[in-house]
Amino acid sequence: MYAMIRIEVDMFDDNIFDDMSFMKLLLEEENVVVLPGCAFGLEQSASSLRYAFRVVFCAPESILREAANRISSFCLRHRC
Repeated sequence: MYAMIRIEVDMFDDNIFDDMSFMKLLLEEENVVVLPGCAFGLEQSASSLRYAFRVVFCAPESILREAANRISSFCLRHRC
């Protein structure tokens, strides 16, 4: 039902510098809600998921496709 998605912050512009900034901008610009990895203690770990966000897959397929398209557009818009 859940997946943690790693965020490579070096691949984005200066507006995205951690999982919280990613989450806030995604919500503001695309109206998509994800949970930042820091909510699960990932920010303090040495894990390869240092910056990540969690997505939930229990919504209808059409909504998941729309959210995926919005996340993709957001990432393309903010890439370096």
